[in-house]
Amino acid sequence: MRDVFAPYREMTLKDYQVQNESQAATVIAVGAYIQTLEENRVHGKSLSLLGPNGVGKTMIASIVLNAARNLEYRAEAIEFASYVNLHKEKWNLHDLLRHGHDDMIDAYIRVRSHIRYIQGHLTKSADWVLFDDVGREFPSESGWSQNELFDTLRFRWNRGLPFLLTTNLPLSELELRYTIGLGSFLNEASEIILVEGDDYRWRKGSLALQSSKG
Repeated sequence: MRDVFAPYREMTLKDYQVQNESQAATVIAVGAYIQTLEENRVHGKSLSLLGPNGVGKTMIASIVLNAARNLEYRAEAIEFASYVNLHKEKWNLHDLLRHGHDDMIDAYIRVRSHIRYIQGHLTKSADWVLFDDVGREFPSESGWSQNELFDTLRFRWNRGLPFLLTTNLPLSELELRYTIGLGSFLNEASEIILVEGDDYRWRKGSLALQSSKG
């Protein structure tokens, strides 16, 4: 499976190319968050990055995790769609165990432990978790995945464990898609930063095309 976070593993804020005033303000705000990282960990202060596709939200959030790792904090990055799939894998494995597939025990324990590490159940849980691209996952008909986002974020917050969240959805759409009250919770539990601008990846490809045409 392709690691979408690998390209950002060694980056700092100096690698983020500012294109407008909104992004310049974002760099200042995130820089201040990184400078007070230890205090933010103690108080469980989180960070939510909202904005259109391609403005560098994942890159910026990954840079925060890099800073946390440099201070020897435990940090985890996962696309929210992958987090939902992790739960589905746990359910499937549990079903296999119920039907006598004992060879699946190790796999079930591994997946369950990973989920608990992310949620904050373990003594040594992740200090920071990045839930990336919230809103890109396929919504479940039962509404489980929609409720799981709020439940997981609140569980971490109640235990003083920060989270990072990136999404293309504005707060109003987050409220409609997920649990009512998610917007007010994010305002209380995290610093919300709106990153505006054009799609950097599209612009980069367009410039390359223009250059090739000479």
